[in-house]
Amino acid sequence: MSFFETGFDTEAVDRRKDGTKDYGIFHINNGWWCKDEGTLSENLCSMSCADLLNTDIHDDILCVKRIVKDPQGMGTWKEWKKHCEKQDLREWVKGCNP
Repeated sequence: MSFFETGFDTEAVDRRKDGTKDYGIFHINNGWWCKDEGTLSENLCSMSCADLLNTDIHDDILCVKRIVKDPQGMGTWKEWKKHCEKQDLREWVKGCNP
């Protein structure tokens, strides 16, 4: 999912049509999940969006885990639906330890 959302770019920031922004390697949205200056946010991950823009992705992963617990789950990301959902994803985890 991250490959298709950002090309694994930890510094990615993209503005959406609704005026919100998606941050970091996982494109986490500031309208719901993180807080930046000048945007109202639910900040459900209790973090600054700026924290999503560095190479330490531990906090990003914690936020993603929170996001997928919501009813939309991975469907939160449009690129997941387009490229990953109901697909054989074994090539993406080849060589990883369980």
